[in-house]
Amino acid sequence: MQFSEFQSILGNIAQGVGSGGSNLDLSEVLSIDVMAPILSNKDIQERLIQHLPESDILPKNENELRNTLTAPQFKKAMSSFSAALQ
Repeated sequence: MQFSEFQSILGNIAQGVGSGGSNLDLSEVLSIDVMAPILSNKDIQERLIQHLPESDILPKNENELRNTLTAPQFKKAMSSFSAALQ
């Protein structure tokens, strides 16, 4: 999956919600199963890794991106973001 395809998916989700569709929780939609093919793209990894916090003990790599996406704190933030979008 390319980044443009991901943008298209998010656009379709936004249209569905905006047109009276059911409420979608991004933390459920953007699961690690959905994100795995996206995270395997080296260009996208480089773009996302820039947003990881600076730390001497946390590596900035694909595994850390996966850990971040599966962290309860990230899921809670995504749920809050979903509610704000709706």
